[in-house]
Amino acid sequence: MKLTPTPAQETSLRKLFAGNHVEREQVFQIHQDRPEMQEQMRKLIKVVKNREKLFAMMFLDLKRTTSEMKAHPGDQFWRRTMIRALAATVDGIVFCLKQTALATGPMRGFKFNKEELFFLSEEVLEPTRGNKPRLPGFRENFKDTFRLFAKTNKIPCPTDFSQDGFAALCEIYELRHRLVHPKSFMTFCVSDHEKQRSGEAIFWFNSEIKKLVAASCLGLENN
Repeated sequence: MKLTPTPAQETSLRKLFAGNHVEREQVFQIHQDRPEMQEQMRKLIKVVKNREKLFAMMFLDLKRTTSEMKAHPGDQFWRRTMIRALAATVDGIVFCLKQTALATGPMRGFKFNKEELFFLSEEVLEPTRGNKPRLPGFRENFKDTFRLFAKTNKIPCPTDFSQDGFAALCEIYELRHRLVHPKSFMTFCVSDHEKQRSGEAIFWFNSEIKKLVAASCLGLENN
């Protein structure tokens, strides 16, 4: 369900995301008579700061493991370590995007339905009878996260999921399962082809994350 955000909400968002510390505090003071609004804004800032710090740390780990793998191209340890680092980075970033969308929604005039709330929070918020809801598999979970993040920021999703880079990312994410649940010597090895696909996946993933965040910032400036 889409609501109409007030001009004050739009102004607040611009200052919260693009402003400095003084401007953010000014926004908090403007809404001092609306504690629920202040709570939403502080939650949003906390989520965004956590996202930025975690993004930086995860990409640093990924960069380091990728560099080591390139320096030791035949070393299976670094190949496996890089795959695990990539999968962990994807998991962390997807969850951070969900948390950002969840915190941004109320400020952008969106009211999520029960299915969207479960998807974004990854928690069952109300007691249910019968089978508990389940999150979709990696491919759909990734796509729906990008699309819902874009929706809450009132922009078209800029990512084309028909690209081969996305197929490579899905392949490498599945490879992680094989590596963390080894059943034989051969399945614990990363082939040259899988190594190449991991590079393609990293390039695509890094490009699309930057594109999505940049589009959300531009959407904020234009609204």
